[in-house]
This record gives sequence, C-alpha cells and structure tokens, in this order.
Amino acid sequence: MTDEQPAEGAETLIGRCRDLLENRPDAVIAGPTAAALWIDALGGIPPGDDREAHLELVPALAVAPLEMVVPGRGARPAPGTRVRADRLDAGETREVQIGGGTVRLTSPVRTAFDLARGLPLDEAVTVVDAIAARHAVRPDDLRRMAHHHPGVRGRRAVFPVADRVDHGSTSPARTRVRLVLRRGGVDAPLAGRAIVDRHGALAGLLDLAWLDDGCGLQVGRTRPEALARTGRLGELGWFVQLIPDEGPADWLVHQARGLLARRRGRVPPPLAVAFARRPRRPSGR
Repeated sequence: MTDEQPAEGAETLIGRCRDLLENRPDAVIAGPTAAALWIDALGGIPPGDDREAHLELVPALAVAPLEMVVPGRGARPAPGTRVRADRLDAGETREVQIGGGTVRLTSPVRTAFDLARGLPLDEAVTVVDAIAARHAVRPDDLRRMAHHHPGVRGRRAVFPVADRVDHGSTSPARTRVRLVLRRGGVDAPLAGRAIVDRHGALAGLLDLAWLDDGCGLQVGRTRPEALARTGRLGELGWFVQLIPDEGPADWLVHQARGLLARRRGRVPPPLAVAFARRPRRPSGR
C-alpha cells in the first residue's frame, strides 16, 4: 500500500498508535481507534467528495483511550489504552504505511464487525456506513464474518446492523434520517444514488431514493445545492423534496409519507440507477 499522508488532525492519533505498537509488538490497533483511521487518514477521500461529511465522526472515535487487540488472555492495558484479547484470523489485520511509518490495525471489515457487535444499533450503523462508503464493505461481508466467529461476544448484534447498512450514505445525519424513516414504518430508502436517463446520461443525484416510486429526498443541503443535485429529475417525472438533516422523528416520517403519497396511482419514470460515486475497490477484509 502506498504511503498516505494524514490530515493534520490525525497526526497525533497516528503517533500515539505507533508508540503503542512499538511497546507491544504483538498488538493490533482495533475498535473505534481503527475506525477513526480507516474513515479519516486512510479514507482516500478526494477534495470535495461528499464523504467528507463523515469526518465529524472522527473526533468522537479518536478520543482516548486507544483500543488494541492482543493474543491470549490476561493482557494488561498500558496507560490511556483499552486492551482486549480476541481472535484475529488471517486477512483480518492490515499493516499500512501512513505518514512515514507503519501502523498495524484490524481490516475495514473486521473493524466494522467489532463496532457492530459493541456499539448501540444506530451508532453502529452510522460508523459502519462511514467505513463502508470508503472501503467497499458490504452487508454480506459482515454476515460472513459473524458466521465465521460463531462464539464471539456480541455476534448476534451484527445481523441487525448488516440489515441497515448502506454504503451510499453520505453523512451521519443522513444515516440518521434513513434509520428514523425505517423505524417509523416507511419503506427504507436507498442512499447516495445517481439516476440515469434512458440514454445513459446523468439525470440527477439523490441522498435518499425510493426507486420503485420515483421519489427522493435531498437531506441537509442548501436549496441551490439541492436543486443542482436534483438536475432534470423533476422534468422526468420524479418527485424530489428537500428536508433538513435534523428534525423530530415524527415530522420526518410525515414528510416522507406525504412525498410517497403523491406518487400513488402514477407510473414511476423508467430510469436506471447507480451509486452516486464510483465504487471503491475493497481495501481489505
């Protein structure tokens, strides 16, 4: 893997991880600490990419203590660290060159798996969405890992997270809206979709989309940005609405139901769909 240059805010975290690994050659950086690195310093985000909205997750994930996994039992934590003994199979760890040095951490899929079994449901989906958006983690990857580790603590919690993950989600706030709608009984929309017309030309980009209904939402954007992203979808028969990314759950559910009700009795436009961003190659399992 090529040497990645971290953002200035990640340098301190990376330095702390290196110091820790020098003193514990058998350790692997894991959990929220690994997630912070995969989302930020190792995210490979081009300037202006919509996934930059996920960076608001990093300060909370990177807060002390650092988390590491060691083999065996009875490991004692170093100051400012959380140590756990766990089984890490081949392919579940990575050594990455970052900021001029090497850091050893759990793979993106293993990191997502650990967080899915250790965090509350909505928080887990939010963080796993962020990892998935950058490293091509899919729900079936999480399910396979859960089946591969049948006796691990918290394993059952992985499946509801996998059922809710969408790697097209572009920010924690938009993940929240998607989860609120699902919990409110609205058919779960797909996140981060590009709509293409019958000639193969881009018609518009949607934060959340109901493909079978020809409806979509732009979430938490300025009106000019929402209009630019919506493009020609209105002309082509789509119903698209701008909503804030914060708001009472009942109100968000009401808005979504109202939008979908407008489509009743009408035939959805026959358009193709794709992810709003070019899929990334998987960066590790």
